Amino acid sequence: MTSNHPDLILLVGDASYANMYLTNGTGSDCYSCSFSNTPIHETYQPHWDYWGRYMQSLISSVPIMVIEGNHEIESQTENKTFVAYSSRFAFPSEESGSSSTFYYSFNAGGIHFIMLGAYISYDKSGVQYKWLEKDLASLDRVEMEELLYKYGFDIVFNGHIPVYITVGDGGNREKMAITHADEPGNCPEPSTTPDSFMGGFCAFNFTSGPAAGQFCWDQQPDYSAFRESSFRHGILELKNETHALWIWHRNQDYYGNIGDEIYIVRQPDKCPLVKPKEVHKT
Repeated sequence: MTSNHPDLILLVGDASYANMYLTNGTGSDCYSCSFSNTPIHETYQPHWDYWGRYMQSLISSVPIMVIEGNHEIESQTENKTFVAYSSRFAFPSEESGSSSTFYYSFNAGGIHFIMLGAYISYDKSGVQYKWLEKDLASLDRVEMEELLYKYGFDIVFNGHIPVYITVGDGGNREKMAITHADEPGNCPEPSTTPDSFMGGFCAFNFTSGPAAGQFCWDQQPDYSAFRESSFRHGILELKNETHALWIWHRNQDYYGNIGDEIYIVRQPDKCPLVKPKEVHKT
């Protein structure tokens, strides 16, 4: 990644994986399983220090913007969570009108970035949604997805375990993602996807498109034409107001090898923006 000379790094969740290590530094795939009767399930904080030293040569000269993932929950005493995440990184929350480190926005290189959190309410009655609506309304140009589409967002990056499909992930510390929910027999029962942190379930039935009314697609979607399970990093290069170049590198390959390369082109004649309704500030 250093060889690519990036101007900015976006880390969309799951940074140090300190929660996968016991307090003596020994790795464990399941901390609570290893010490199920321990009243205090503290994570191994020195692993955060190791991660910082490992990344120092890069992030000492290149800004990094982070959003939380499930490995940053790190439950501690007094029911505290996300303490290391919120303490070890700088967030422009106040500058962007946010009251949380879980969601914020910033401008860089002619792009307006919005970092949205999956571990805080994201329905229309939640503070994150209301903040997002105000943030979008301040630009010149359902729920969360509906709002982003209405304001004509060009690119959305999702973290965790969607396999690479032009923009994506090959897995994380637990395992590589090699199966897909739209393959025969792989669609889970909705009742088997509880969200232990947020409550409720991790997903709902699709409300529109070919999979409307279903919990999973029953075939590979057109937007998922290319799939590959591998750890990697991507470089997004903004060429001008309408063209951006996305280059994907597998971590196991040398710098000169490119795993995939596409141009992302804004075509307002084919995808016209829907003028949003006026948002009344209170």
